[in-house]
Amino acid sequence: FDAGSSVTLTTAPHQVSYSLDGGSTVAAHGAGGLTDGAAGVGGTATGGTATLSATNGGTIALPINATRSTVSARAFGGDSSVDGGSGGLATGGTTQMLIDGGTITGAELNFSAFGFGGSSDEAILNIDGGDAIGGSVIITVTNNGVFNGGIVGTQPAATGGNGSGTGNGGSGSGGLGQYTFTNADVTLTGRNVLRGGGNGGTGAVGGNGTSAPVVFTATDTTLQILPDVNDVAELEIGSLALAAAGTQSAGNATGTTVDVNFTNS
Repeated sequence: FDAGSSVTLTTAPHQVSYSLDGGSTVAAHGAGGLTDGAAGVGGTATGGTATLSATNGGTIALPINATRSTVSARAFGGDSSVDGGSGGLATGGTTQMLIDGGTITGAELNFSAFGFGGSSDEAILNIDGGDAIGGSVIITVTNNGVFNGGIVGTQPAATGGNGSGTGNGGSGSGGLGQYTFTNADVTLTGRNVLRGGGNGGTGAVGGNGTSAPVVFTATDTTLQILPDVNDVAELEIGSLALAAAGTQSAGNATGTTVDVNFTNS
C-alpha cells in the first residue's frame, strides 16, 4: 500500500483452513501429502512468500482487539505410513514486513516461516522423521517509516519430524532472522521476541538441531519499548538450537551467530 492508501482491519484475523495455523492475516503455506505407497517418502513442502507492506505514505492499521495477527509462510512435510520410509522434507518460506516511508500500527504481530518435517504415521513401523529447514523472517523499517505495536514472535525456525521403531529423527535447521531499522520511528509494546531456532525430531537416534542466524541493526532510529497493560516491556533477541532425545542416542545441537548493532539510535 502506497501514497493515499489506508487499510484498517477492525475484527480479528480470518482463520485459514490448515489446522496448525493460528489465524493469519497473510499466509502462504505449503503442505506435503501423506504417503502409503511403495516409495514410502512423505511429500515435500515449501512455503511461499507472505508480505505486509506500507510504502510511500501508505498506512495499515491492524486490529487492536485481536489476540494477534500472523504473517506466515510455513511448510509441513508429509507423513509416512510405510515401513522403511520417511517423512517429507519441509522448507519454510519467507515472511516479511516492509515499511518504507509508510506506517503500520497494531497490537500483536507474529511472523512465522517455520518448517515442520514429516513424521511417522505408524508407531509400530520403522520410519525416519523428515528433515526441516526454516525460512526467512525479514522486518525492514526505513525512510521515516513508522511501526507502532508489538512483535510477539518471529520464527525463522524448523522442527525435524519424529521417527518410529528403528527410524531416526529428522534434523531441524533454522533459516534467517533479519531485522533492519534505518531512519525510522519504532515503538514496541509489551514483550517482543525476535529469535530463530532449530529442533531435531525424536527417534532411535535423535535429530540434530541448528539454530538460525539472527541480525538486528538499528541506524539513526528512534526505538522505544513501552510497557503493556501488565507492565511488561521487553525486547528479546536470540536463537536456540535443540537436539532431540533418542532411544539409542541423542542428536547434536549447533548454535549460530546473533548480531545486534545500534548506530545513532
